[in-house]
Amino acid sequence: MSLILKDKVTGPTAWRGSDLKNDNSWQLTLSDTSIDCIDKALSVVKESNLSFPDFYKEDFPIHDLGPLLTQ
Repeated sequence: MSLILKDKVTGPTAWRGSDLKNDNSWQLTLSDTSIDCIDKALSVVKESNLSFPDFYKEDFPIHDLGPLLTQ
């Protein structure tokens, strides 16, 4: 399975740099706690000898970030 998109993206999902240049509303600064959670999840994946894209959400334990990701 190829993970590279080859079809042209059009419509409202086709963001351009000029659209985002002066708009930082889409940016999110992660707290140290959130970064630690992601680092721990990465460690779990590495210790399980898994690599992208051959793992699932169950293999990447970031449960504490659920509310943040829902935003």
